[in-house]
Formats: sequence, structure tokens, C-alpha cells
Amino acid sequence: MYPGIELRLLRYVVAVAEQLSFSRAAGRLHVSQPSLSKQIRELEESLDTEIFLRTKRHVSLTDVGELFVEEARQALRHSERAANVVRSFRSGTHLRVGYSPYLNPELITSVRSHPRIPLTLKSYFTRMQLSKLRDGKIDVALVLLPVIGSDLVIEPLLSEPLLVALPDGHHLARKRAVALSDLEDMPLISFPQKLHPEIFQQLWDSCVRAGLKPKVAHEVTTFPEALPFVARGEGYTFMRKCFTPFFCPGIVLRPIKGDPLTVETGVAYLRNRKTAQVHAFLSVLKQFKNSSHPQIPSMPPHSVGSAGECAAM
Repeated sequence: MYPGIELRLLRYVVAVAEQLSFSRAAGRLHVSQPSLSKQIRELEESLDTEIFLRTKRHVSLTDVGELFVEEARQALRHSERAANVVRSFRSGTHLRVGYSPYLNPELITSVRSHPRIPLTLKSYFTRMQLSKLRDGKIDVALVLLPVIGSDLVIEPLLSEPLLVALPDGHHLARKRAVALSDLEDMPLISFPQKLHPEIFQQLWDSCVRAGLKPKVAHEVTTFPEALPFVARGEGYTFMRKCFTPFFCPGIVLRPIKGDPLTVETGVAYLRNRKTAQVHAFLSVLKQFKNSSHPQIPSMPPHSVGSAGECAAM
């Protein structure tokens, strides 16, 4: 096993490879040519291989040297990225992002993998996110809508229909789609009203208008908790398609007839704290919103409603 190689030596090798001249590389690096040549020769000896072929008139890379230089460039890029993260923390440009644990995982993956902005991601329920946002503990919040606050700017991102999760042995499971009124005699597995009263009321009112007065049998605070109840035939729950990977055996998913129930996701930030970093983050989200995602509508910014999310959605 070879010992680690100092970043300084990697920079020397890359400079010589790009200049194909020890003298020009030395000038670029502000070191003497004899010292540069000596250190690269010692590196080659420690690796027991030649990185460069040298003649009186020409310098060229060996085959293994080309491979080494590419790896050296990658190592230098990674070291610079690590330094940038530290600089971002110290300069306050590291963006702190809160997100609901019930957001579409595709959105979280897209945000997390974007290289443009150093991020710290923290999971909170929507109400807690808004509190952290106002206390300056996070910079932006990815929330389930609606939320309210004259001090907030809310930009919708995603609108997803709710589907009905049913026991696979129930007679409604044989239907291609289920009307909300079909569920009148079935118990609902739901989150507690006191946990998220506004969104609970919004969904409740939508169900009542469609001819369903839900009868809550069990209350859960996380989505996976609802599924075993459904699988055992103890009721139904509402969920989004993005959470089908959590499915357990004994459950089927059916769309809702007529006007479906929907869950909206948005980004919230304080009106007086739209920094350059927040602006860049919004640009990343705009790319996601404008991508070929079938469930992302084009909607203008708004500030209506109130906070909350459903564990069984």
C-alpha cells in the first residue's frame, strides 16, 4: 500500500502535465526548476513508476502518468470543494434548509445532490420549520401547504393527488377507482387533528363535500405506522404514489374518482431575508419544478393557508 501523497506534489505533477515543461511549470508554481524536478523524481521513485518521459527537448506523460494526472486533478477538485464548505460556514453562505419528513423523496434527492450550494438539511414538521425560520435557525423551509404568515414568501413547487390505500381483500380493492363516498362505512387511519389542525380540517371538509364523513379508527404520527393497520384490514388511509416503496404486503392503491384530494409542497422563506444564497437555492428548485415531472403544475407565488402535514399521506 502506497503512503498518502501530499496535495502539493499533486499540484506539481498537474502543472508539469499541463505545461509539458519543467521550467514553465516551475515559473507557474513559483518554485525553482531543480527543486521541482527533484521532488517529482522522488515521487516517481516512491511509486516505482515513471509519470513523465524526459528528453533534452521534450517532456511527455507515460500511459500510467496520464491515469495518475487524472486522479490527481480529481483529488485537487475534492480538496477545493472541502475548503469551500469550510469557507461557506465561516462566511455564512452555507444554507440551512428545513424540510418536512413527508416531502416527496425525489425533491429531497434533487436538492441534496445539487453541487452549486453547500447545504445543511434538517428534518422538522412544518410548524416547527416555521418557528425555526422565524428564529433564524434555518434559512429556507420545504413545507406542505398551505401555510400562512405576512412575513413569509411561499412559492408552490409540487401538487400531488392523494390515493386510497386499501386492504387487498376488501371489495373496494376490486375497483379501478374509488369514490370518497364509497368509504363511508370504513374506518380511517389518520394523523391526530391536534397535530396539524388546519390541513386536517382542509381534508375533512373536502371529504364531507364529496359525501364522506371520515370515522377515525387509529391515529398515527408517521406514514409507515399507518400501513400495517391497513394491511390487517383495520381501515384505509390516504397516501401519495411517491411513498409506495414503504408498502407492505396486503395493500392496494386506488385513485379517487371525481375531484381528487391533493397535497401541495412549497418553499418558504422570510420576506426580509432573501439572501444571494436563498436566491440560488430557489433557482435550483425552479429547475426541479420545470423538469419533466408530471405532477408539477405552474403556479404563482402566494401566501395563503396554514401549516401542517399528514403522516398518512
